[in-house]
Amino acid sequence: MAYPTVNGVPLDQIFDPYVSGTKAAITGYTVMIAGVATDLRDLFAPIYLGSSAAPTKYKVNNADLNTIFAAKGTAQYALPINGQTFTSSINITSGSGNATIGFRIVGGNQWQVYKINSASSATVLASGAVPTNASTVKYTWGVYAIGVGQTDAGGSTSNGAATAQPVVNNPTAAYTTATNTSTSGSKDRRYPFTIDFYSAAGQNISHTSITLIGDTEGSI
Repeated sequence: MAYPTVNGVPLDQIFDPYVSGTKAAITGYTVMIAGVATDLRDLFAPIYLGSSAAPTKYKVNNADLNTIFAAKGTAQYALPINGQTFTSSINITSGSGNATIGFRIVGGNQWQVYKINSASSATVLASGAVPTNASTVKYTWGVYAIGVGQTDAGGSTSNGAATAQPVVNNPTAAYTTATNTSTSGSKDRRYPFTIDFYSAAGQNISHTSITLIGDTEGSI
């Protein structure tokens, strides 16, 4: 395997590797990998995931490769749940109850969005593999909002990775509503929540933003 070079520097030291998502267009430049001619689009992260490197001498339809691929150390891959909303809700028909919504790492290599309430066991709402080369993870809670027609559900958040923590430590973050009653009416909190994974070198390799909602519904 021999990558084209720029002033003696091979392209794989100039551009970040491709991991997942939409690829760049075919470039026509190839590298032999296991005896197969592989286009650069299959090897490098597209520019929309990062920022530009210095110009190279290689062009595709008069566009330099630095406008096609992301510079080394700049590509960020979002988890497939990016932009989604997840809710934990409980319908309180008598007495009282609460709801919990959270994000966690399991087994050091899987992530999960999960819910649980005082009337049922935990349910996984979404899951997937921790990004390749992720060493640590950081969670950030944003400022909550209250839904239209709702009142504040109260409660509190927890955060096992307010600063970057090893993924092998399986950190968890969760929001649990206050314990509300069957006469409390409709209550919720809607939290912006971000997940950032970092490589061993401290590079942010994945940034994901979701919304986590805890909801209690008094039925009387």
